[in-house]
Amino acid sequence: LLQDVDTQLWFEEKLTSMPITEATFLLTTFANMARSRPLEDIHFIETVTCEIYEIAYLWSHTREFCSKPGRELLASIATKHPCVVSTLLQTAHGSMDRVGMVSVYLFRELPVHLWTPKEGDLALIREWLLDQPPSSPHSQLARLVLEKLNWNHGHESSELFLPVSLHRQVALLVVETYRCHLVGKVISG
Repeated sequence: LLQDVDTQLWFEEKLTSMPITEATFLLTTFANMARSRPLEDIHFIETVTCEIYEIAYLWSHTREFCSKPGRELLASIATKHPCVVSTLLQTAHGSMDRVGMVSVYLFRELPVHLWTPKEGDLALIREWLLDQPPSSPHSQLARLVLEKLNWNHGHESSELFLPVSLHRQVALLVVETYRCHLVGKVISG
């Protein structure tokens, strides 16, 4: 939507000059468009998701008044299309140095329990857990995501919501993280 820098600057200027209610209405309209699309339009859905994220968290002029409605709108899109949690995870990864703990607050509101991580998502979570200190926003976000996943049975089903293979991978990751961060401190401390 706003790939062109001049268009992005123009849009940011117009958005910041609007009354907050009109800016929120505009973002809500974008979110409703994304929610109403079928998954065949995933490119459009992901583009809108990324644009709302940028407006709500990355643009300095809109961050203050758009972060809360942006979080709610992103949660509404993810409720309809849980696969955008992957998109938001990648987007947060690319902007973690700029947003820090705000990404954790966003993911607290997302319906992560409806989402099934892809291989790349788990690799990113693994990287954050093993390569970042436990106090870092990266590590805190990784732990939050793992905590919020649906480790139970699916709705009205006797099948596990997440594949058994993912249960095993995460169990090994938890042990590896423990060994990486805690065992070394116990031995040296």
